[in-house]
Amino acid sequence: MGKSTVILEHIRTKASIDSIMFRMGYKKGKTEISGQQQKTIDDSIKLGETLCDLKGAYEMVKIELFKHASIILRNNITLESSQLAELFKGCDEVLFMAATAGPAIVERRDKEIKDGNAALGVILDAVGSETADAGLDWIQEFVAGQYAKKAKLITRRFSPGYGDLKLFVQKDIYDVLDLDKLGIKISGRCLLDPEKSVIAVAGIL
Repeated sequence: MGKSTVILEHIRTKASIDSIMFRMGYKKGKTEISGQQQKTIDDSIKLGETLCDLKGAYEMVKIELFKHASIILRNNITLESSQLAELFKGCDEVLFMAATAGPAIVERRDKEIKDGNAALGVILDAVGSETADAGLDWIQEFVAGQYAKKAKLITRRFSPGYGDLKLFVQKDIYDVLDLDKLGIKISGRCLLDPEKSVIAVAGIL
């Protein structure tokens, strides 16, 4: 863990109902849901919220050099991505951040699917995914508020595995944030466990 890593043991925020519904494929004005179905969904979302234990971590890392389509950070960490290099033009720091909804919601989702309750499993899956993303939203907004006092801005975030930023970059960020302290593991293929865990970077300019 870096000296300036901030660990957040309890992030008190929730995913919006709209974002959860959207992840499940619901489209306003197009998808028809009865009153009873909506009540079942609402109850399932509330259950999912109780199963989430949202935690996170973040740290600012200095940019040492821009080189072609790469961004060189301290300790020779390299972010190879032309999209990221373009997004981070003018930035002097990068925000590393991670959030996890914890293992309980994944375990309950798997149990419900195994027991034949796929509908509840799908809802819990959506709640877990959107809750982890909400954790990143909270971190980014919090840091943005701190940097606004210095007349600095934060770019939109970018996650490893999207665009041309390779998934293996997660390992470098994982190590910097020492995410093992949050109960997050990383596999040899750079996949995170618990599954509903996310890593992202944003530029500070």
